[in-house]
Amino acid sequence: MIFRHAMSEPKKKVCDTCGGSGEIGYFQGESRFFITREECPACCGVGSVPDEEPETGPGPAANAPEEGD
Repeated sequence: MIFRHAMSEPKKKVCDTCGGSGEIGYFQGESRFFITREECPACCGVGSVPDEEPETGPGPAANAPEEGD
């Protein structure tokens, strides 16, 4: 049995901004005792980002017609 769904999912890595929690916290207020937690803007609250690997193989220029023929 082949699981095609598992093979087609993009690789993900842990978000560097939130450490994988999906939230960031910061101190707010004059006394700095109040902690505000927000959705991480880098990963949109997911906790992981797509692992961007360079694509292998010919790019769009490989299919372009050569000049001078």
